[in-house]
Amino acid sequence: MRKVFVLIQLIALVICANGQETIRIMQYNLLNYGNNTGYCNTTNNNVNIKNGYIKTIFDEINPDILTVCEFGTSQTLPGSFLSNIINVDGVHSWKYCRGNNNAGSSLINCCFYDSDKFTLISHVSAQTYIRDVDVFTFAINSATRLGDTTKLSCIVAHLKAGSGGEDAGKRKIMAQGTMSYLEHFMGNENVLIMGDFNLYSSDEDAYQTFIDDLSYPDSYFVDPVGDAGVGDWNNNYQYRRYHTQSTNSSGNGCITGGGMDDRFDFILMSKTINEGYDNVYYVNDSYEAFGNDGEHFNSSINYPANTSVSPEAADALAGNSDHLPITMQLLVRNIVDVEENDSVIYFALHPNPASRSTKMNLKMEKNGVINVRIYDIVGHLVKEFSYSCEKGSNSIDISLDNMRNGLYLISVASDEYFCTRKLIVK
Repeated sequence: MRKVFVLIQLIALVICANGQETIRIMQYNLLNYGNNTGYCNTTNNNVNIKNGYIKTIFDEINPDILTVCEFGTSQTLPGSFLSNIINVDGVHSWKYCRGNNNAGSSLINCCFYDSDKFTLISHVSAQTYIRDVDVFTFAINSATRLGDTTKLSCIVAHLKAGSGGEDAGKRKIMAQGTMSYLEHFMGNENVLIMGDFNLYSSDEDAYQTFIDDLSYPDSYFVDPVGDAGVGDWNNNYQYRRYHTQSTNSSGNGCITGGGMDDRFDFILMSKTINEGYDNVYYVNDSYEAFGNDGEHFNSSINYPANTSVSPEAADALAGNSDHLPITMQLLVRNIVDVEENDSVIYFALHPNPASRSTKMNLKMEKNGVINVRIYDIVGHLVKEFSYSCEKGSNSIDISLDNMRNGLYLISVASDEYFCTRKLIVK
C-alpha cells in the first residue's frame, strides 16, 4: 500500500489539478547557415544539404521553440528555413523572428516558434557589442487570459570566440551588458539565456557574470546541470556528458575537428523559472546536449555507434555543424480555463535543498485557506498545518527542525486545487 502511495505522490510532483503543458526548448549553432565565408562554402557547407540534416534533427527533438546562432543575414533566409524544414507535411503554424544586427556582424541569431502555442510580444537587443544579444519575449497561449499573461523570454547570445584572455574579456563585456539590461528591465521574470557562449571553464568571467546573484539579485541565472556539470570543461573527460563541440574528430575546412571536448553551448534559466514563481517550472533532469551519450570524448559523435539517438540523427549531427543542439523542457501551469472565482494557487520552495528551514512562496487569485501536509518518502505524515492566504503573493516559513536528511513530499490543497512538490532536507 505504501508503494502505491509513494508512486501517486511522485506522479503528483509533475501533475497538478489545474492542468499543465510541457514545452520543449531547443538551441542550436547552425555553423554559418547561409553564410559563405570562403572556408565555409557551397561545397562543404551547402544549405540544401544542411536543410536535410536539420530536418532530421528537428523531427527527432520535436521542439516548440527553436533558437539558433550563426544564421546568415539575408532577409529571405528565415522564411526559406521555415518552408524547407519546419512548415512542411501539413504544418503551417510556425513563425519566425529574425535577430537584430546593430553590431553589423556577418552572422545573426534567429528564433522560430509554434504560433499555436506562443505569441511574440516583443523583440529587442540587450546589448550590441561584437554581436547583438537578442531578447525574444512570448506570451504562452495556454497560460494567458484577460489581464493575466504568462510570459517567457528567450535570450540568444553568441559570445566572442577564442581561447585567449582578450577574447575572454570581450565575452565578459557582452555578458555584463546583457545582465545590466535584464536587471533594469526584466527582473523576476521567466527568462532563458541560450546560445554559443564559447566558454572553456566555469571560472570565466562571462559565466560567473550570468550566475552572479549578488550583482544581479533579480535576474541571475541558474545552470540546470547543477554542480555535476560545472567546472573546467575544456578537454576534460570528467565533463564528457556535457560537451557540445566538436562533433567530428577530423574537420572539413568548415566543420572544426578534434572530437567532443568542449562545453560551448548552453541554456541557463532565471531564478524565477528555477523556483517556479510565475507559472513556469523547469522539468528536472530534462536538460541535455542532444546526441551526447558520454561515449564520444575526443571522437566523432556518430562513430563508434551512438546509443542516445537514431543513426540518422547521429549522422546529421556530424554533418550539419560542429556543435550539438541543447534541449530542455518547461512545465507551464495552464490557467486558460480557470473560472474567475477559482482560488488558483501555484507554489515553489526556496531554498531547496534546505537545512533548517525553507520558504513556501504561493500566489493566489483570491483569499482562501490552504492545507499543507509534509510526508516522508514511505508515506508517513510528518507535519500538517493550515494557513490563511490573501489574494496575490504569500510567503510561509516552514521549520525543518527534527526532520532527518532525505526526500520529503509537500502537498498544498484548497477546495479547487491540489499539488505536490518534492523537498530535499540536507
